[in-house]
Amino acid sequence: MSKSRKDEQRQLIEAAMDQGWNVVEKARNIQLRSPDGSGIVTVHHTESDHRANQNTRARLRRLGLQGV
Repeated sequence: MSKSRKDEQRQLIEAAMDQGWNVVEKARNIQLRSPDGSGIVTVHHTESDHRANQNTRARLRRLGLQGV
């Protein structure tokens, strides 16, 4: 059984929180702010693109998140 998109999104957010990222939940999205202040990754509550989680994972890696 494959993971749902929402479960995968939740795991990415939890991994970021575990590594000290600041999580700011807004009305339509969630902002993940890197611990060193070098960048922000925005995750929308309702993703319409089937590659959204892969793209989020890539952005997080580029900003230094380990192990995702």
